[in-house]
Amino acid sequence: MSDKYALNTNPAAWFRSKRPSCLIRFPHQSGSIPKESLGGNIFRVTSKPVEVDMVGSFLEVTVSGDGNKSPARFLPWEDNGCAFFKIDDSADIVWTTQLSGCNMYVYKTTGPGGGIWLFHSNSNASASDAAENNLAKRTLAGAARNHVTGTGDGLWDLSLERGVQPFYPAGAAAGIFFGQRTKSVNGGDDRWEFSLFDPVERLRYGVGMV
Repeated sequence: MSDKYALNTNPAAWFRSKRPSCLIRFPHQSGSIPKESLGGNIFRVTSKPVEVDMVGSFLEVTVSGDGNKSPARFLPWEDNGCAFFKIDDSADIVWTTQLSGCNMYVYKTTGPGGGIWLFHSNSNASASDAAENNLAKRTLAGAARNHVTGTGDGLWDLSLERGVQPFYPAGAAAGIFFGQRTKSVNGGDDRWEFSLFDPVERLRYGVGMV
């Protein structure tokens, strides 16, 4: 099985077997993935097929051509902002940019049009104070969620916040965040497992399932 095939179909198993020292790269301002500005530095991103491959010491993300049915998706980040999208029904894998302090949030909506929403929140305000910095990023993500649910309040189904989980420390940190669908075998809802891979320790940590 090639690296490219595994990274686009079963990255959890790939990280477990390879345990690589790598980073992920994608020119997030390239305009290759459409996004809509909602004001307040909040952006709704289109969930669009991408392909991931190991190139040197990088996981390199490229936007798939028209007609490509890759099951992988990619959520860019925004400086001092929040980018988010709803993971479309044809996606099985989701990636985002290298984490070095950003927070990730997952929210599940139900009913018609419901699904899994992923939020990537960045703030450089009060960067030396993890609690203040997390509050700024949480507030941004809440404002983004308001565009989905009509309220930015309430609990997240899943969150990864700098300095909260022991494997994502408040100091200098780098990690590769990704999600992988687990298909239901009994007719119930599919579930998504989200992970953070530490390229220094070469370990994958489970963030949680939704």
